[in-house]
Amino acid sequence: MHRHSEPPLALAFIDVERQKKGHKNCPLCGSLHSGTVDHQIPRTLHPAFSIFSRNLVRACKCNSIKNDAISGILQVQRILHPYFDDCMAKRLVRAEIRDYGPAPKISLQILMDRLDPDFPAVEYHVNRIVDRTQVKEFLHDRWAKLIRKPTNLVPMLSNTFATKNELVGIINDQCCRTDDVNESLNNWESIFLSGLLEEQTLNRLFLQLTAPGYVAGSSLAWV
Repeated sequence: MHRHSEPPLALAFIDVERQKKGHKNCPLCGSLHSGTVDHQIPRTLHPAFSIFSRNLVRACKCNSIKNDAISGILQVQRILHPYFDDCMAKRLVRAEIRDYGPAPKISLQILMDRLDPDFPAVEYHVNRIVDRTQVKEFLHDRWAKLIRKPTNLVPMLSNTFATKNELVGIINDQCCRTDDVNESLNNWESIFLSGLLEEQTLNRLFLQLTAPGYVAGSSLAWV
């Protein structure tokens, strides 16, 4: 009998999968890299699924955060599966930014209606995996870059615009481009960009970008 520490040659595809897609975003938490292959159903609990290809999901360091978790206390609380949970093809989470300035408060906002039957699973997945990663550090970094030079994150902000709807269109376009590049609506870049469209943040951003004397591409005077 082969042990996991001495896998047969037929299982070499696991290492190939890990190396081939290590540059792609993580489908479990949305980070911009992966590099490992996670057993969605832990092989320690269900060894029969250890080489089932649909149980092998590329992942980043959140693999260790997830550990052997599958579900919560309630049956409806569980880790989402990127191959089988259709809801993962939707935008599930965005940044919620408050106390604007150089060091704002940033949290994750789930976009799904609480009455949706998938909500408990999405909430558990976000709290158990996504929120325990370095996503908030990433979002703070993106906010700092936005303040320093908005066009570095959203190049079309170099164009002139007069209405909030035009600003929405510019950010939406950048968000869609980012979704396409990362092949996911829940990658960390899009979590940040979609957070800029949250009403309170959008209003504050619009005021900054249309303030008298503001020059497109220059830093924001956020205090």
